[in-house]
Amino acid sequence: MKLDNIPKAALQAELKRRELEAEKAKYSKVDARLLAQRIAENYGRPEGLWEITTEGDCEGRTVNQLGIEYGNIFDLAKKYSGHCMYSLRFEKAKSVAMNPEKKEVNISLGIDSGTWNEPAVLLPDAFTEWMYYNPSDCVASIEPGGAFSSVKVVFK
Repeated sequence: MKLDNIPKAALQAELKRRELEAEKAKYSKVDARLLAQRIAENYGRPEGLWEITTEGDCEGRTVNQLGIEYGNIFDLAKKYSGHCMYSLRFEKAKSVAMNPEKKEVNISLGIDSGTWNEPAVLLPDAFTEWMYYNPSDCVASIEPGGAFSSVKVVFK
């Protein structure tokens, strides 16, 4: 067989496959099973509350906090796959006990929302309109908030 007829990418892929095979041959199935047990001891089941970030470069410039979400790690990996440069990092999130729901809560948006420099008297109407065009299952009214750049959401 002439190597000239085989595309370079195919040769490189075959070399990579053989290197991986040789590396795996150094270990047994028992080694993989023991590692799986250690992962289970440290993380429990693949389904849980996960803190998801991107793995960054050595300076940490490319680390992005993607969120904390409940689900199966593999489903979440698929969901966030478009957000990573190197890989996604999953850490078990600290589970917090849910407090009883309140009848009202102040909410605000981040500085990039454009709400911080606006008059506080405009915020209830702006949030009400925003909520109207983006309906949720939550039934609430919006009132002036008690904190900077916030509105009070009163649940019905």
